[in-house]
Formats: sequence, structure tokens, C-alpha cells
Amino acid sequence: MAKYLLATALFLIAALNCFAQLSTSIAENYSLQEGLSDRSVSSIIKGKDSLMWIGTSNGLNKFDGYNFTVFNSDPDDSLRLLNSNIQEISQDVNDNLIIIYENTTWMFNIFNPQTYELRKVEVSLSTGVHGLVRDFEVDEAGEMFVLTEGADTTRVYRFDGRDGFELVFSLHQPHPGNQTYQMVLRHLSGGDFLINDSALGLQLINAGGKVEKYFQQRDFGDTTRVDRITYPNRINFLHEDQFGQIWVAWDKVPGIFRLKYGNYRFERKTEFDQTRYYSAIYEDDPGNLLVLQSQPGGIHPETLNVFAFTPNAQIFDFSHVLDDNRIVTCIFSEDFFKTIFLGTDDGFRVVRNNRFRIKTYLTQDSEIASENVIIKGITGDDNGYVYLAAESDHWYKLDLSNDLLDTLTFWNTRTGKPLELNGGINLLKDADGFIWGAAHESRGGSRLYKYDPEQCTVEAFDFPYPITSFTIADNGQFWLGCSPSESDGIILTFDPNTGTHEEFYLADGSNPLPTSAPQFIFQSSSGSIWVGTTNDGVYTFDTQGEHFTHYFTDAENTRYRISHNSCLVIYEDEIGKIYLGTQNGLNIIDTRNQHLKVLRRRDGLSNNTVTGILPDGSGHFWISTNNGISFYDPGDDSFKTFFQADGFSANAFNPFAFYQDENGRFYFGSVNGLNVFMPKDLLLDEPKPTVLLTKIERYRSTDDSLMIMESNLHKVHQLVIEPYDTYFALHFTFPEFSRPKKNQYRMKWEGSDKWTLYNDPIIPFHKFPAGSYTLLVEGADANGNWSAKPFVLPIKVKKPFYKQTWVQILLLLAIFSIIYGIFQSRMRQRLKMEQLRTKLASDLHDEVSGLLSGIAMQSDLVQFMVTDSKVQNRLKTIGEVSRKAMSKMSDVIWSIDSRKDRLEDLVGRMHEHADEMLLPLNIRYDIQISHKLDRAQKIPANIRQDLYFIYKEAVNNIAKHSNANRVFINMRQQGNFFELRIKDNGSPVEQLATVSSGEVAGQISGAEANQAIPTAALQQNKKKSGQGLSNLRMRAERLKGTLEIKTDNGYSILLRMKKFM
Repeated sequence: MAKYLLATALFLIAALNCFAQLSTSIAENYSLQEGLSDRSVSSIIKGKDSLMWIGTSNGLNKFDGYNFTVFNSDPDDSLRLLNSNIQEISQDVNDNLIIIYENTTWMFNIFNPQTYELRKVEVSLSTGVHGLVRDFEVDEAGEMFVLTEGADTTRVYRFDGRDGFELVFSLHQPHPGNQTYQMVLRHLSGGDFLINDSALGLQLINAGGKVEKYFQQRDFGDTTRVDRITYPNRINFLHEDQFGQIWVAWDKVPGIFRLKYGNYRFERKTEFDQTRYYSAIYEDDPGNLLVLQSQPGGIHPETLNVFAFTPNAQIFDFSHVLDDNRIVTCIFSEDFFKTIFLGTDDGFRVVRNNRFRIKTYLTQDSEIASENVIIKGITGDDNGYVYLAAESDHWYKLDLSNDLLDTLTFWNTRTGKPLELNGGINLLKDADGFIWGAAHESRGGSRLYKYDPEQCTVEAFDFPYPITSFTIADNGQFWLGCSPSESDGIILTFDPNTGTHEEFYLADGSNPLPTSAPQFIFQSSSGSIWVGTTNDGVYTFDTQGEHFTHYFTDAENTRYRISHNSCLVIYEDEIGKIYLGTQNGLNIIDTRNQHLKVLRRRDGLSNNTVTGILPDGSGHFWISTNNGISFYDPGDDSFKTFFQADGFSANAFNPFAFYQDENGRFYFGSVNGLNVFMPKDLLLDEPKPTVLLTKIERYRSTDDSLMIMESNLHKVHQLVIEPYDTYFALHFTFPEFSRPKKNQYRMKWEGSDKWTLYNDPIIPFHKFPAGSYTLLVEGADANGNWSAKPFVLPIKVKKPFYKQTWVQILLLLAIFSIIYGIFQSRMRQRLKMEQLRTKLASDLHDEVSGLLSGIAMQSDLVQFMVTDSKVQNRLKTIGEVSRKAMSKMSDVIWSIDSRKDRLEDLVGRMHEHADEMLLPLNIRYDIQISHKLDRAQKIPANIRQDLYFIYKEAVNNIAKHSNANRVFINMRQQGNFFELRIKDNGSPVEQLATVSSGEVAGQISGAEANQAIPTAALQQNKKKSGQGLSNLRMRAERLKGTLEIKTDNGYSILLRMKKFM
């Protein structure tokens, strides 16, 4: 330990309250390249539509923050103005734009900014105006007046808002001949008028036309003074502010004058330099005045300085809003302390005025980074001083009472040289009020410095390793994170009372940081030590080296899986949550339920690399990053972001360099000096405007056309999208023009809780489904301040013609009609077929059956009449053949008779045939019908016919060839199949030679023709049996079924086919 002297070098901070103040105004410049119609800007206003309107020497420009829409006198322009050289733009009582043109006094235009309707108003005898127009005046209420001058009369007219003018008053005032003079009219808030005539002087005239005051030279000060004014004279400006005070500056006369109504005399405003010339004055909504100090002479002289004069008589130098081009032609602002629009002869610029929100210290305008002062540590002593540690060379002390900044240099009394403070990090105040900081030494070690603010002495403590971070524990002990090399680390404990240190190891004797250097060390309220490392995550353990926990990206347990292994800052809130600032977002660990949450840039954080976490005392946090500072609200996880464009000296902020003093001011050290602010100056509690719809685009595929709608958007209460608008896009703007490209948008559909974020003001929709929707859109400025209320747009997407409900109903009716017609046609055909079948069956029965019956009867009669046995045998054969033919004919007639289509008819026919064939042979039979089969249901004629003939053939075979005395006939539904089974109880039947005894004959279907039939039947009539087998196969195929014949245990047939009922 060694003691050293401290030398202080005092640097007085000048009027700007900083050691080196950066220009704290950020400007966006617009000219021809950006779409402005002309460089020369003559007038700027903000319309009631919240868009900017810029008058130039080549037309009118609408500016939405992104694009310009130009209106001029181009013959090809559908919205053609009467002239392009605009002198001034004003708003009338109906929020229309009044456009006055340069060197054009006989007419003006009235332009509706919402409908784009353009109206020409003549100023002539035809509209009731006499004399030569000398000035147009549009007052604060939007009323327009015209000042004319005749040979010996001065007149004032009021515009009636339509096409005519009415005389307000006239004065008999002859003018000297052959003299060029200026006349200016102002309508005052009380109803009076001021007219300055450079030939006759300034007059105050009441609403009735009576001259209340004719000002003389003595009314402007002591006429014996050297600086007395030239009077009568031209004026540079004549302005009534919102408090009723009259301000005037004369041409080529130094100083500014203000009217005192008590004695109707003008006094010089000594707050302004009365030796300088002033060319223009402007006023914002709060009543602040902005005055241009310029070179004398000229319509738009060079501006030297800009001053703001507040309602409470404070004056501020606003010259920082100027750039190299100092020809200012016009100014507009709603609040000069926020955003200012400056028109010049080279376009216009939007200036974000940040000077009075953020104070910067030790900043440099140099583009050489090595010249910047990099702040690496901040703390305070609660006695009105804040201490800063730079990365190299110095500490600084800031006196909060007067903003004086001292440079602290530590001297070695032995060598007489300043101590090395390179690589300085962190500053902390201990419980005794001493300030502690660390710095590296060129020999490889480091030193911990103890500064005594009262005695102005410094003690230094040497350490063998470079100190990368340190913290002071509750018991006063120091915990130091050191890095012997780039790849490993070690923790030291230091006793400030004895000046001794020890290496710290875990309870098992191991080094807690074997593979990574520490970047931040912190003690939580529970006493645990938390260490953030360069590449190995975060370690936590108690002071005895136990209860070791490791948080890192590849942890198997998600409770310990953080977003990045490099941790730069650690903080614990009042309820015990741990905040880890990593290089990939903010990690929040709820130690009570072991829940871990990560917030990144996509969630609103200004940058993923978090370098500082500072609470504001009300549950919110200020978070510094490598690109801006974020205000974080844990209640809804929302962020507001601030950048260099908001007045900070840089976008990149450093670890350890954050602090809040006893007055509530916040300090953040950057790569270019110190930044100090009060949160209320950044978190402006003011409602933000609603998003504006600026354009609707539709692409219609039917004719390949793009339709654009920019006017009459206020009438779009519901956006109707036609079926063939395959693409449409909505263009929006958020009317905050200081940094429009940084504005943000979000949209959602009504009824949904999920917002979709957009950085682009265009929201496209492609092939959007038909239906009715309600779109909600909100906007935010570059800092993340969202609209007070959303923009709401109902959208109806129509269905194509063929998808309309009534069309679909008609289509369904047409389809139903067609189907019904086809059904009716088929029913008629079916009915005809059934009628034909019935007629055919009847005819066959009546004619053919009767004929066959007659043949059989005749043959029987003749048989008894003849005696020749041969003839009798032939007649007997004729009778038998006729009866067989009648039987066959009966089957045919039954099969085609539509009156026999029910299952009950089939069963009855089967009974008849079984009675005829089996009962005479004393063969009993049993027909069983499954209950699943509806006897009353009709069967298709072809199925009924084939089923019956298969049955008949089987019964015939049993009757002729079986030795059975019992036959079982069964019809049933089995799953999706219908089965007809016929089986007798006879003995095995001899098979064909090609089939062995007992072998299943197979399935009769398809091409399987070689099936077994009883040998007896074959021997009896081979030809007939072959024909019967073919018929069985043919009928089975027609039914798309299978036929199985077995002869090993009597005679059985199984027909299996898909169910048909």
C-alpha cells in the first residue's frame, strides 16, 4: 500500500454546461433528390390533416414523412394549380389551404387537402374589390383580408368564404406619386387592424375604420439618440403574439420593438442585442417566439443567430438548429423545444431540438475515436459531487451545484510523475464515504485506488492480476474478479482494513473460473456471489464456496439456460429477481419459482448487448446497451428507446458507467463522454397522434390495373375490396416528422390480442379471404411512444360472383333440378320397363302358355282316340314336352314379371319349385331366411332371376342325383355379403375323374370352368351337365359372386356375393 498526492485541475464549464458540448440537434434534410418539387421553399404549415404542406417556387408539396405529393401548374397535371411560384400558404376557417402566389395579386387558390378540390378566387371588380391589391392577410382564426390602395384611398376587404369580398373600411389617404412603397396589413385578435405604409407610417385602426393611433417617430424612442429609427420605413416583421403583444423590426434598423398599449409607444426589447438586425419572427403553440438575427438588407438575408424567447421572458440561443446554409426562408414548429421545420433556398430541414433534454460532458465532435473520453465508471458521494473514471489518464469530479468539472490526477511523490490510470474500470463508494476504483498497470498487474474526498488523498493497493470487476460486500469486504490471462479467471477477496487479499476457491478446493475471465461480480441480498464471465455464462455460489450454480446457454435444465455466455452486468431488484445483461438480450431470473425470461431487440430493447441496468425507484429500469438506452416497464414488458439522435453523445454505452444521484439525475458513460438527464425530460407524458391513412392501392387482376386512392380518404368509413382485387395495400403515416424512418407501426384485427409489428408504413394484403374485418393500427415514434388510440378501419372483402350466397343457392337449385330431372327420367324409364315386363309377362302367359296348354290337352285327347302304340308314344312325348315348355315358360314369365320383384315373391317361388321337385320324392326341405333380410323389399330383376335359376339348378340336381331325404336352404346377410346355401344330407357323391374323392370342387367364378359335378349326372347326360355348369358359372359371374360346390358330405352349394339389400 502506498499514499500519493492528488492534484486537481479546475475546468470551468461555460454557458453550455459541459466540458465539450456536442451539437444536440439532429436534422433530416429534404430537397430535389428526396422528391421536393423545388429547392426554394417559401412557406411551411401543418394542416389539420396532420400532414406537412410545403410551398415552393415550383408548386405545392404534401409531405407524409416518407414521400412528397406535388401539385403545380403543369398542364399534364390533373390537379393543376393556377401558378407554381407560391409565396405563402395559410389555412382558412374551413381548414382549406389558401395559396397566395408570388407577383400575382389578382387571384388566389383555395385547396381542399382532403378532397384535392381546387377553387380559383378572383380579386377584382367582378368580386367587389376596388384598387390595387397591396397585401393579403390571413389571421389566426383563418379569416382572410385584402388590403388595396387606390389613387387616394386605402381599403380593407374581408373574404366571404365563397367568391366575393365585403368592404370593412376605407380611408382617404393620398400617396405621393412616383414612390415605391410597402404596405402591410395585420388583423389583431381584438378586431383592430395595423397597417404599415412605408410612405405614410404605421396606423392602428379599429374595426369600424377609425384611426386610433397614427404612430410618429417619437413613439419608437428618443429621437435624439444616435440609433433612432428611420421612419416611416419598411418593416421586416410585424407580429402579434398569442398574448396580444405587438412585435416589430424595421428594415435596416437594429433591434426589436414591442408595443406598450398603455401609452401606445414602442420600446426596445433589451433582452435582444439592439445593435443587431432581425429579419423574421415565428411563434409556436406554447407561445414561444423564435427570432432570426441576420445581416441587414435583402428579402432573405443570411441568418447569423436564432433566439427563442419564452412567455416568461427567458431567452435561449437556438443557433445550433442552423447548418452551413444560413439562408432561412420560413420556419414552422408546434414547439420550438422539440421539432422545428426550416425552409431554406436549398430545400427544407426537420430539426429535432435536443439541447435542453440531455446534458453532455467530456464529449468531442471529432470523428477520431481515439480522441474521445471513454467513461468506464461513475459514482457519487451524496455531498453534491459525482465522480467519473475514464478509460485512460484521469478521474473527474463534477460539482452538481454549479456544474463545474474537475480533472483529478494522481501523482507519485517518489518519481514526480502521474500515476497510471490506463484501463480504468468501475467506481464505488463504500460505507465510510471513500471512492474506490481500479486501473491496470503496464507491468501486467493492477491497482485498486482509495480516494478520500475530504482529505483529497489517494491510497493504492497492488494486485498481481488485472482487475476486471469488483464489488463491495455487505460486510465491507471486497470481491474482485481478475483475469491472469485471456482464457482464465480468478476471484480475490480483499480486506480494506488490512490491505491484504486472498485467492478464493470453492469448498472442494477448485477455482470457480477455470476457463473464462470475469466481467462483472455482484453480491445478492441473500449473500450469494454472482459472477458474469466473458464466454462461460454466469456462476453463483455462497461465500463459503458452496451451493454452486452455473447458468449457461447449453444447460440441460431450461431454468439455467441463458441467452448468451457473455454477461456484462448483473442486478437484483427489490423482490429478488436477478437481471443479467448479456450480449444477446436481458435475462430475468425469478429465483422464487426458477423461471427465466429473455427480452431482446425484437421485444423493443434498443440493442441485444446490455451494458448497464439502473432502477428509477418506481419499479422501472433504464438499460444501457451498445446501441442506445431503453426505458423498461416490467409491468407489460414494454420499452421506450433513446439514441444519439435524441441528444446522447453516442449510441454505445459502457459497463460500470451508470449512476443516479440524490437529485434523481441519471448518468450514463459512453464511448464519447458523459450523458446526464432527468427521466421526465425524456419520458414526455403527452398523447401521441393517431396513425393516418395516406393512400390505398389495389391491383385488379381482371384488367391488370393498379388503382391508387389518395384523396377523400376521410370518407372511407369502410373499405370495400372487390373480389378481383387480388392485392391491396394500405399506406399509413405516424405524424411525428423528426425521424420518420424510425417510426414503428403495429396492427391487429379486432378481437385478437396479438399485434404484428412493422417498420414500414405500408401494410400489404394478398388474396385476402372474403369476409368482414376491423383493422386496428397504432404508430410509435423512434422512442417507442405509441399512439393514444388506434386507427380503426372496417374492411369488407367481397366474395366472387360465383361465391355469392344467392348465386350458390341458384346453382344448388339448378343442380338439384338437373338431378331431379335425371331421377324422374330414370324413374319413368324404370316404370316403362316394369310396365313392359308386366305386359310381356302377361302376353306370354296369355298367348304362349295358352298355346302350349292347348297342345298338351289336344295331344292327350288324340292319344285316347288312336290305337297305334307308336303314335300314342309320340303324342305322349308331345304332351310331356308341352308341359315342360309350359314349366320353363312359367319360370321365364315369373322372372320378367315386375309384380314379382319382392324377396317374398322369390321365396314363394322357391317353395313352389321345391314342392314340385322334392316332395314327390319324399325329400323334405327347410328354407330359412335371415331376420336381417326384409321380405317386402324389392330385388333387382337380374339378381332375382339369377338367384332363382341357381337355386333351381341346385334343387334339380338334388332331386335327380342325390340319395338324400332332407334339404336345407338358407339365405342370410353376413357382414357386407349375401349368402345362399343349399345342402342335403346325402352320402358322398362320386366325383369327376379329375377331382379326387372329398376334394372341394372350388369356386365357380371367372374362368374356373373345370369344376366337379356328380358323376352320375355326368353319365346321365354329359351334354346337359356341361350346359348346366356353364349356366351356373355365367350366373355367378353376372352376380359378381363366388359359387362353391362340395360333394364330400352330401351335396352342397354356397353362393357368396355382395349384399344387395
